[in-house]
Amino acid sequence: MEMKSQKIAPAFGSESRYLLTEPDRVSVVDEAAILARGGLDVDFSGVSHLVDSGAIPMTSTVFQDLHVLNGTHTAEVFKDDKTTAISNHFPYLRKYSKQNRYNEVEFTNNLFAAVERSIDERRKSVLFLSSGKDSAALAVAMAECCDPSSVHAITYSAPQNNESEIASRIANRFGFSHDIISIDNYRLDEVLLKTFFARQLIPSLDLCATVYLHCGLENFEGCNLVDGMGNDQYIGHIPPKKEAIAAQLQGLIPYSFKTLVGALRHYHRAFAIGSKTRSEMVGFWSFLSHSQLADELTPFSQRRKVWYQIDRAYRGYDYFDLRAELRGSYIDFEKFIRKVKNAASTYRMSLSLPWCDFELANYCHNLRDDDLFDRSELVNKCFLREFLERKTGIDYFREPKRAFSYDFSKFVLDNYEFIKYVCLESNLFERKSLEYEFRHFENNGEYGAIYQLFLISGWFKYSHFINRL
Repeated sequence: MEMKSQKIAPAFGSESRYLLTEPDRVSVVDEAAILARGGLDVDFSGVSHLVDSGAIPMTSTVFQDLHVLNGTHTAEVFKDDKTTAISNHFPYLRKYSKQNRYNEVEFTNNLFAAVERSIDERRKSVLFLSSGKDSAALAVAMAECCDPSSVHAITYSAPQNNESEIASRIANRFGFSHDIISIDNYRLDEVLLKTFFARQLIPSLDLCATVYLHCGLENFEGCNLVDGMGNDQYIGHIPPKKEAIAAQLQGLIPYSFKTLVGALRHYHRAFAIGSKTRSEMVGFWSFLSHSQLADELTPFSQRRKVWYQIDRAYRGYDYFDLRAELRGSYIDFEKFIRKVKNAASTYRMSLSLPWCDFELANYCHNLRDDDLFDRSELVNKCFLREFLERKTGIDYFREPKRAFSYDFSKFVLDNYEFIKYVCLESNLFERKSLEYEFRHFENNGEYGAIYQLFLISGWFKYSHFINRL
């Protein structure tokens, strides 16, 4: 019997699966295929959501007819009329967990197997090693699964929240070569920045999107780029205390009042945040949320309708599950992991994300809640903290969390002339309103807004994936 439809499974890991839904056909494409056809037309509605929310809360992208299937999205293509239905089943809700008891041998076997599946041992590997639990666990696994002499660790030493001491202890323990990157001058070569944008299919508005450009990765072209991202959606997406409180309050405020508050968003960023739904509190905002730039591409009222519809769908969700699904499916993949993908593309490196492994994810998800997190204390990854104390000698229950920080303000100041040129000459927004907003950002020291405007403008001006005919 002939199949009337074809199901397209999602990608989960370093690869993304892209679905191009043209009027006469639906096809799975990769970046090479998009380049071969001369690029794609920009979807300005998608760009508007990106500018406003920092990530697009759906499978649609910044390109017309291009969808990205990450982790939990499945597409079904119907052959008769060539239509497509994209569904989202998030398998990592806690109610689906088998609540198995943690076993260190089983976890170790799954972690090591994930590393072996995701890393090409024929290449040298560069591990971004912080003081955090995720990259530390990968270091443990890579010391066993790889030749330590083939592993080079890189740690960014921030002026505040310096992670280099713990990272050095881990690298030395396992025999990895190790560079600690301290940035005094944030100025980057314009050719490198143009290459960074030219090789991006989809931009990331992460506030440290350019940090990898300071790390000497040009010496590792063709190597594996190994990063510890990807496990929060199944291992416990624990909110900071302030976010949990704010989200609870936002869930009580009527949409009609949020719309009224949103009308004042241009006066102060607080009004922009006040207009957000409970669902958006998981991190769907940017430093451009209060500007008029997104409105130029798609009216504010239309964007609100999209978010009200999303928020209604998640109204009954426990906030931990809501955060895992929405933040995990979109922000983690299309902001944080996309940032690393763009870095790998810049230097022609092979990206490896061992935590984004189906079998490892399934094992961790099916552990008991008590092994994963302490809800009352807002502490996550409990079993991983115990594992690392035994493997590294570092007490991760006592060790304070050091949030990764990158001085994007210094980056803006040190690259100011090129940034201003790119922002004002990209033609993404109407010139008069753009000049007004840029001047406003300058006068008020809103360097986060300038940085994110640069990231979206640079992509629009230089990306080879945009059809410019």
